[in-house]
Amino acid sequence: MWRTEGGCKVIDSGNHYIDFEVANNQLGRWRYTGFYGCPERGRRTETWNLLWSLAARSNLPWCVIGDFNDMMFVDKKRGVNVQPQYLLNGFVYTVNDCRLFNLRFKGEKFTWKKSRGKVNWIQERLDRGFATQAWKDLFPDAEVNVLEMTTSDHIPSYLHLNKKIYVPKDRRFMFENTWLHEKECVNVVRRSWEFTHGRSIMDKLTYCGLQL
Repeated sequence: MWRTEGGCKVIDSGNHYIDFEVANNQLGRWRYTGFYGCPERGRRTETWNLLWSLAARSNLPWCVIGDFNDMMFVDKKRGVNVQPQYLLNGFVYTVNDCRLFNLRFKGEKFTWKKSRGKVNWIQERLDRGFATQAWKDLFPDAEVNVLEMTTSDHIPSYLHLNKKIYVPKDRRFMFENTWLHEKECVNVVRRSWEFTHGRSIMDKLTYCGLQL
């Protein structure tokens, strides 16, 4: 499941992706894609072809984030069965051909783990974030943050823009009580308060509202 914040509309979706267009008065329009790569090794070319196809659809600044079920480098895997070089090369070639650049990654190095604590324990970095240069110019400090460990074999992550976005003055911040039912709510508020340390209360509330 992918979650986004206000100003987004879905422009297309498929079995392995969902495409959003994001609009903002200050920054204009850009594009975000949530991606899921084919987990079967024999279908990796389908994943690469889909990424190529998505890259060619628009000239908007673009970022794509998700579980690619693929790795770019040998050190992104720990455990049995070394990743074949042809798969590493294929993914790297695809990313470069799409003119995408890695986004900064903050947190746990491996985002997928199997057979934890056993002899055949495997850890891999399957989740990544990429963006075009035009998008990186809009959000030069953006990074993909890894959240706390869950009961799932995947560790969730989210895109942090690290940039204050203009909010129209006639849009008052209203706290939604339903947010209290979300387990991550308290952590979002805490991170927002820490990130805006030293700013005014109104700035803190505005930033916290955007994150929520």
